[in-house]
Amino acid sequence: MANDTENTGNQFVWVPVEKGKYIRNTSYGDTNVSETAYTDSDYLPDVIQPVIPEGTTEPETIGQINEEAERATVESAGGFYISRYEAGKETSGNTNILVSKSGATVWVDQTQEEFKDIAKRFSKNTEHVKSALCSGIQWDVTMAFITANDGSYSVTKATEDWHNGSLPTVSGANPEDKACNIYDLEGNLWEYVAEKNSYYTGIPIIFRGGIYDIAEPASHRGSGTGSGGSRSFRFVLYVI
Repeated sequence: MANDTENTGNQFVWVPVEKGKYIRNTSYGDTNVSETAYTDSDYLPDVIQPVIPEGTTEPETIGQINEEAERATVESAGGFYISRYEAGKETSGNTNILVSKSGATVWVDQTQEEFKDIAKRFSKNTEHVKSALCSGIQWDVTMAFITANDGSYSVTKATEDWHNGSLPTVSGANPEDKACNIYDLEGNLWEYVAEKNSYYTGIPIIFRGGIYDIAEPASHRGSGTGSGGSRSFRFVLYVI
């Protein structure tokens, strides 16, 4: 669907969520990363960002508090919107504008922390819809949605011939990599999500999906750090 805010032309897909089904799937590889995954802090829109009790410093505990706020908002709305494409960047003067459009320049070369702030920009002037970096749980719920509704697309098995070619620079570059009208999950690029892991402490930031030159499925959970041309992100819209 097209977002009905001032961001004309941007496209999103509604992911319905039944109560009790908004959960992380720890079976997706790298399972070491999945089993030690927790939600990152300070990524939720301000209107649903929970107050962390004073003295609470354990990242996993803070993650659980964030997840409860996230889950309550999504279940109250019955789902969320996920960007149809990897995050795109359009330039107006000296300003970079976040978009979800086919053929947009994919937003790369920034860290997950920077992407968390960029993702919130999309809806800064709207009241009832707020944007944020896609969370790990939202990615998992999207995988379940695809599995239930698109029998031709396996979220757990990579299709190697989709990964041939040079580094993609635009969203929606491969029409075959589409499931439930969502593009770029198995490639173009790895996508940072609002999630960390406590298994690989030196590379705690989690990214999801595949990349153009490696046969990894859409459900893949990996970890890294820093910025680079191989990592982008995807954002979601919460209905407030």
